[in-house]
Amino acid sequence: MSKVLPVLGRILARGWPIIVLLLAWDLVAVVNGYTDLLLPRPLSVASYVSNNVAKFAEPTFITVALAVPGTILGLAVGCVLAILVWYSSILDGLITPTTSVLQAVPVVAMLPVIGRLVGYNEITVIVIVMLLSFFPAFVLVLARLRQANGSSEDVFRVFGASRWTTLARLLLPQAVPGLLAAIRMTAPFAIGAVILAQYLLSIGGLGQLITDSIVRSDTVTVWAIACITSIVSIIVFALTKRLEDRVAVRFK
Repeated sequence: MSKVLPVLGRILARGWPIIVLLLAWDLVAVVNGYTDLLLPRPLSVASYVSNNVAKFAEPTFITVALAVPGTILGLAVGCVLAILVWYSSILDGLITPTTSVLQAVPVVAMLPVIGRLVGYNEITVIVIVMLLSFFPAFVLVLARLRQANGSSEDVFRVFGASRWTTLARLLLPQAVPGLLAAIRMTAPFAIGAVILAQYLLSIGGLGQLITDSIVRSDTVTVWAIACITSIVSIIVFALTKRLEDRVAVRFK
């Protein structure tokens, strides 16, 4: 019992917003007398998911499988652009405004253009995720590159190190915390981006399942997908936060 209470205390301390949200959801459904066709209760959704695991397992896997390469590509592109902007003021004038414009364009507006270029398929979804996830890496890595310790750079110059050597040996290690923060910010968001793209393009995964469920007026499935998406995003955030806490301290 003495070991259980501290565990319950930690769960309540970290998970109380979710508990309050679930209670509020259940209260709204009960007080207003909503049926499962409009607003199913949380226990109804949980029971439905547990009885139909196979229905949700494959679409969830497909969605996550598309989010991973899109996020990795986005982070890589953001890092490369940050290095180019750091290296050249001319490239800074070209790249920075372009990235700001791309970040401001809604996903719905980008889909037709990207679809025409690469086809309405999984590649389009990956490109969408890449475009949505590169900006945090670009901003945070560039900020770390520009906040380098001046005295350390002076030491490298005294010993005749080139800019690329200084970048590789000094600046990139200092930029690792910025990259880790970008991973924490973009990885959970990528799940929702994939679902949105799949929903708009109807090409599989949880997004396609939402489309099919809406056509059949299957509200329970839609709410189940919303819960699954939230759970997956929370897990991804927790894992990336743990990674950031463990790795970033080595580069400070």
